[in-house]
Amino acid sequence: RRIGSIDTRNFTLAYADGSSKTGGGALPLLELPTRLLALVPNRLSAHRIETWLRDYDPPIVTRVENEQVLLDVRTVQDRELATVARAVRELAASTETEPRQEV
Repeated sequence: RRIGSIDTRNFTLAYADGSSKTGGGALPLLELPTRLLALVPNRLSAHRIETWLRDYDPPIVTRVENEQVLLDVRTVQDRELATVARAVRELAASTETEPRQEV
C-alpha cells in the first residue's frame, strides 16, 4: 500500500505466502509463516535488483529465490516501511540498465 503504483518496465510486484527461519538460538531450524513482497524481474535481473537494494542507504536485505527478489515483510519494522517503499519506487523509476558483460 505504501509503495503505490510503479512503472513496471524494470520489475513487477507481487505478494506471496512464505516462511523464514528464525536463525540461531534454541530453534535454529524453526520456520515461521510470513508474507513476502516479490519483485519479479522484467528489464532488470534479480541479481541487479538485489544488489541495488543492498547498496541502498540504508541497505535493504532481500533474498533471491526462483529468479525473484523476496523481501520478508515480517522483518521490516514500521519505522522502516517508508524507506523500503521509497527505495522500491526509485528503482522502478530508474533508467538504469544491466551492466555490460565483458567479452
